[in-house]
Amino acid sequence: MEDNVISNGFSTEFSEAQKTAAHRIITSARRELAREYPYLEQAVFYHKLKAASKTDFMGSDYTTLYYNPAAVIECFRKKRRMIKHTLLHMALHCMCHHLSMEFSDPELFEAAADASVNAMLESIINTNKSFRKFAADCGGISAPHIYNAAKENRKLRNRLKALYESSHADDHRMWHQKDKEEQGGSADPRSGGKGAQHAAAVQGAAAGLSKGAGNTNAPSSVMVPANGQASAYADWGQIMTSSEHQSGKDFGSSSGDLFADVTPPDRFSKMDYISYIRKFIQDEIIREDPDTIDLMMYTASLDIYGDMPIVEFCETQENLDPSDIIIAIDMSGSCSGDIAVNFLRQVYTLFERLNIQGRVNIRLVTFDTKILDQTVIRSRSDADSFIKNYEGKGFGGTDFNCVFDYADQYTKESGGRKLKGLFFFSDAEGSFPSEKPGYPTVFFVPSDPNMNFQTDYYPKPEWADFVRYDDN
Repeated sequence: MEDNVISNGFSTEFSEAQKTAAHRIITSARRELAREYPYLEQAVFYHKLKAASKTDFMGSDYTTLYYNPAAVIECFRKKRRMIKHTLLHMALHCMCHHLSMEFSDPELFEAAADASVNAMLESIINTNKSFRKFAADCGGISAPHIYNAAKENRKLRNRLKALYESSHADDHRMWHQKDKEEQGGSADPRSGGKGAQHAAAVQGAAAGLSKGAGNTNAPSSVMVPANGQASAYADWGQIMTSSEHQSGKDFGSSSGDLFADVTPPDRFSKMDYISYIRKFIQDEIIREDPDTIDLMMYTASLDIYGDMPIVEFCETQENLDPSDIIIAIDMSGSCSGDIAVNFLRQVYTLFERLNIQGRVNIRLVTFDTKILDQTVIRSRSDADSFIKNYEGKGFGGTDFNCVFDYADQYTKESGGRKLKGLFFFSDAEGSFPSEKPGYPTVFFVPSDPNMNFQTDYYPKPEWADFVRYDDN
């Protein structure tokens, strides 16, 4: 993994243009990761992004990802895949709580932590499996396992140092700099605070994370972060649990197969989403339609009477009634930025092309893992106002269950009126209900060649329709 080394010496001064370009590069890489590994979506989008001169490339504490714009841009030009590798690398450090573990030899532990994370990533990053083999030689993939093995065995220690020097990616200098400044030293996990409830989990991680590991691998202390970092510390413990549950893998004992990439058959059809919605909101009314005539009667009368056509109006007329529908807009991390703006634009186009007139009853909701906003659209002006005044929220994980719960509650409160349809604008990657709802459900997904959606980790239910649409 020699090509993963980031050299030092980048400028500590950068322009707004560099900051903007680097921010876009990182955001784009995050989206790709969220689509490739949806169970890690919340992890890769958790950190706030901050341009900083105190790092030579990228580094993070529990709340913030610091990046050197010049280094990120240079990396993007020369070794683009390193951006995604480093983002996953830092997320796994936080999920495993490496930032809070203290050992008697900090430098050796940082090397062990990198080796542990690289072993988890190696199945998609490097084909020679050097870190996985090294972890096996150490008797376990966790950072404490590797640390203790290297400390006790000079050959393993030399191998670890050589691997670290040739492959380290992220900057560890800010791991617990804030904590030391705020606490004046290491914290006792029993001292309380939001992070204290996860101290036992961290001790378990420190003990090896592999099943059956003994306490001989435990760190000399576990630092529970103070103030703003404490809540984030707890969040990362929950992200770890959630990600393991969704992926069906144990991060601590996994040999790297965690990131196996399997592409299943494409279940998406392709059509105009506005035409698709029309099927659910159109009714035929039995009455004369002055805009249409019976062509068979008209042409037959011309044949019989020459210049005396018989004009009969048709007795049916299509009526569009976009009421009792719910439109849900995905504002999760993988759909942030331009994708979310695209969804809002498509909803605006929908209202425009359906030519909504008079009063209607449409529920418009935005969501990620919970309902973020809900608006009742009763007229075209309501729709215009929502689109114009909407402020972005969310950008966490993706859980469709909250929208289905909302739809079920709407059905109960509507006095028996049947919901005509639930329509999602989404990347269709998230948690689905286990049972079929009592109303049609359709997911509209952009036909973007860069959005190579995976369906392995979130199997698509047979009762939902998935439709790709062109962004125009």
